[in-house]
Amino acid sequence: MDTTLDSVGVTKDVEPLTDGVKKTTYQLWYLANKERLSQIRKDKYYNNPEYREKLRKQSSIYRKCKPTSIRKKSKKITILKLCELAGCSIHTYRKYSLLKWIPTLPKGVYFNETHISLLKDLCDAAIASKYLRNDRLAYLAPYITAIQQGWGNVSGAEIIVDNI
Repeated sequence: MDTTLDSVGVTKDVEPLTDGVKKTTYQLWYLANKERLSQIRKDKYYNNPEYREKLRKQSSIYRKCKPTSIRKKSKKITILKLCELAGCSIHTYRKYSLLKWIPTLPKGVYFNETHISLLKDLCDAAIASKYLRNDRLAYLAPYITAIQQGWGNVSGAEIIVDNI
């Protein structure tokens, strides 16, 4: 067994293992007593209702506030991917945005499936109404209204600022 200094300057005993990783005395002790300690914790959890309630509260708080890296990653759909999935070009999206048919959204917005279906319906209706010269806006009005009402209020839409 070797003796080394840790970052604080305290000596600790380390024992080399066959895989090349050195374990401290505490790590070796914990490996030897792991099952016994686990059984003590389980018994305490089942027999002590106050301890059990305390752990449940801590677990609930952790689940609500856990770091974003642990959270389930959502499917991020950018404007380009949105247009691709809706079957229209980015130029069409920009044109509809300039015409105020689609609300302008800040940079870094990711869309979801509802946005895709709304844009697809609008694009399909615009293609269908191509030759309705005088009644085109009247034909598209329900689609434009649906987009303007549902575009920003769709649950699941994320606003995340890109660092790119």
